[in-house]
Amino acid sequence: MIILLGMAITVYARVFLKESQAPSGSQNVIEQLEQSLELFTGEIEEENKQVFNHIVVMKQEFQAKTHQLELRLSQLEKYKNPEPKGDVDLKDTDTIKQRYTRLFQLYGKGHSIEAISREIDLPKGEVQLIIKLAQQEEAEHG
Repeated sequence: MIILLGMAITVYARVFLKESQAPSGSQNVIEQLEQSLELFTGEIEEENKQVFNHIVVMKQEFQAKTHQLELRLSQLEKYKNPEPKGDVDLKDTDTIKQRYTRLFQLYGKGHSIEAISREIDLPKGEVQLIIKLAQQEEAEHG
């Protein structure tokens, strides 16, 4: 829109300025105007090509980054939820304290929830939940 407005102003100025200076050379004015417009449109086309090429590069970079992030996400999901090894039956597994020995070692030494969370790289809420579940398990089994 701005380009069209600039082009219209350029045409208007050229036509009226040239007519007031040389009324007999109208053919010359038209030729100059055509040359100016051709140069202007050529510049606009070149700028459009540059913008288009820049957009293509940005799109490729975006797709590559998206692919990297998807791979990283799948790696993190595998780390967070590892696939069970063999036939694991949760009913036959150890107690919560036996599954999270490092957590309960730190807890037994009086470390805070925040310190335990940082040490074993689990969210604080999850650490609190594990401790509460272990306490409930002990209360149920005596």
